[in-house]
Amino acid sequence: MNSRKLAQDVPLTPSLYPGTIKHLSEYQLLFCHVHKQPVPYTQLDDHLRREHHLEIYIRRPLVEHCATLDTIASLEDIVPRVDHSPVIPILPL
Repeated sequence: MNSRKLAQDVPLTPSLYPGTIKHLSEYQLLFCHVHKQPVPYTQLDDHLRREHHLEIYIRRPLVEHCATLDTIASLEDIVPRVDHSPVIPILPL
């Protein structure tokens, strides 16, 4: 019997989402409250593994959930605003 946990066995943890990683829908961003930085969807799994030291069975439900959200794929997709206001006001200056 395989004792490894599968993604479908682990629910999305509220302390992880939206606690640690939050979807800022108005900016199409995922934001890490711990590191105070945006995390593009394509880098989310790597960020959770390297920076938060989370096992795959914990990361997978969050990554799968975030795949359904409207988010930017990379930081290069962030464009200046027409009114020159901060692109992501939540970021520290």
